[in-house]
Amino acid sequence: MDNDPKKISWSSSLKNDIGKFIKHEFLTNSITLFIYRPFCRQRVYFNSTFNERPGQMPKIFPNQNLENLVISVTGIAASKDFSALITNLIPDFHMHDTSQCFPLYTYEKQSYLGSLFATNNTEKYTKKSNIPDTIVILNKNETLFSTIITNNFINRCVDRRIHSSSL
Repeated sequence: MDNDPKKISWSSSLKNDIGKFIKHEFLTNSITLFIYRPFCRQRVYFNSTFNERPGQMPKIFPNQNLENLVISVTGIAASKDFSALITNLIPDFHMHDTSQCFPLYTYEKQSYLGSLFATNNTEKYTKKSNIPDTIVILNKNETLFSTIITNNFINRCVDRRIHSSSL
C-alpha cells in the first residue's frame, strides 16, 4: 500500500477493501469538471468508490450531461463575510471558506431492466425542482398573500439572467 498523499488519500473503506482483496476499476466517465475556488475549474474523479463522503452531490450532479445550478453561500463556521456564488459545476466544499449549497434541481435515478432477457440497463433520471410551486412573500405588516411568486417566474428570471449578455 502506497501512503504517498500526492497519489491517493486512503479512506477507511479503501483500506477495508484492500484487506478483502477487492479491486476497483478506474472509470474515465467519472472524470468531470468541478469548481475548486471561485472562477477556478479543475478536473476531479467523482465516483462513490473513491470519494468517501460526497454528501448530496450525486443527486445534484449525477452526471455531466444533466444541467443544474447551485447557489453556494458561506457557512455558519466561515471566517469570511457572507457571500453567495452560483455555479453549474460540482463545487468544492471550501470553494469560499466553508459553504452550503442550494441546488435548483435534484435528480432521482431510475433503472429500467427492459424485457426479461434484456442485457443492457439504461439509466434515466427524474428531475425535481427544489423551488416550491409558490412562494408567499409577506409585506412589512406581515399581511399574508401580499406577493405570490411562482416557480415558473423564478425559473424565467434565472434563465434570463444566465443568458443575459451583460454577465
